[in-house]
Amino acid sequence: MFSKGPRHFLLALSVAVLGGLVGGCAGTFTYRVDKDRLPTPDSSALVEQWPIHIAVYHAPGLREADAAISEAASVLFGEELLANFDWALRQRFAVVLQVDALPPKRVTGSGIAGVVALTAVRAYPGSQQLTLDVEFLAPDGQMLEAWSVTGTAGVDPLAGPILMPGGAQLAWMIRDAIAAFLVGLDDRLTVRAWRDATSRLGQVPAPMDAIESEQNPIEDAVVFVRDRGDWLYGDASEAQRCIGAPFQDLMPTVPVVPFDRLRLALFPWLEWSTAPRTDEQLLDLIKRPDVARELGRLRVRYLVHAGGATSTDFSHGGVLCGATAAGGGCFGFSWGTRESAYNATVIDLAAAVPLTTEAVRRHSGAYMPAFVIPVPIIGPTKADACREIARRIHDRLTKLAPE
Repeated sequence: MFSKGPRHFLLALSVAVLGGLVGGCAGTFTYRVDKDRLPTPDSSALVEQWPIHIAVYHAPGLREADAAISEAASVLFGEELLANFDWALRQRFAVVLQVDALPPKRVTGSGIAGVVALTAVRAYPGSQQLTLDVEFLAPDGQMLEAWSVTGTAGVDPLAGPILMPGGAQLAWMIRDAIAAFLVGLDDRLTVRAWRDATSRLGQVPAPMDAIESEQNPIEDAVVFVRDRGDWLYGDASEAQRCIGAPFQDLMPTVPVVPFDRLRLALFPWLEWSTAPRTDEQLLDLIKRPDVARELGRLRVRYLVHAGGATSTDFSHGGVLCGATAAGGGCFGFSWGTRESAYNATVIDLAAAVPLTTEAVRRHSGAYMPAFVIPVPIIGPTKADACREIARRIHDRLTKLAPE
């Protein structure tokens, strides 16, 4: 197993180490979904609720659904999926009644517009996708429409631990599928028919009030979000971590709101499948009254799109990695070049326009000797680039602060 590139090298190292660890282990491990990465039961989605009464049905066996993430490990996710599916329906429909059989005879003639049935789920951890099969039925059980919704975890492999927990991956898959389901309900023909029927009866949803958020400039918070169009899941991207830390050193009194906290507060509009893909779409989202309310509650004034990365090209020499019964290791020597290129765009939410764009690029040489466990020796370009861009953001925000 011989490699010259850093990505191939890391993969080789992982295989070698895992080969040594897994070789001496036996048994099956079962994980559960990481609930902290999902909307809480008492939270509210930023969607319109319709004055429609429905019933919900879960196909048998879904509560025990699991997904194999390896030959020796699986994640039980059915219970959390059903809880979040029902929570999503309560965000959209005024009354949600659970039924345990189809056709739901006991709801016929009770004012129920129809039944939303979750009939099957298919999890593909390898491709980070979860598909929900949903059917819309009349109160007497007649099929009206079928729909398949797919959520994608879209995980950043560099934004979390090297061995990403399966519970986190399934949580993101559920979260994105539920977001796509919530947003996609607007376009279902059956739902439109139900809404038209309630409108004819004079039942209309309460209008969303325009909300003007009063923000205290002294306490205006900053959120470091991922680069434009990059809505991968993870604790923080490389750029977020690299730029955010020196920024907080420069402005310790300015609150920095975690990116995932913002995503959950604006659920379902910043998930992998639903997030804006252009600056114009992002600005339109920011101007929504319900979004403005949540941003005001979090006291967020500035969004900083942090992008870029540090790339290292070990184009000379090589490192040999392998696994044996005694364990795994590497031996060799590689050298090459390293480049750090970072950029940041600051959006002032008070004006809802891009404020400034800063970009910094640094270069240096890089060397990697290796024996057993490699330790990179890398020039200081990454820290320099991130400190410089953090300083420029600090200077820009300082000029905007009231005297």
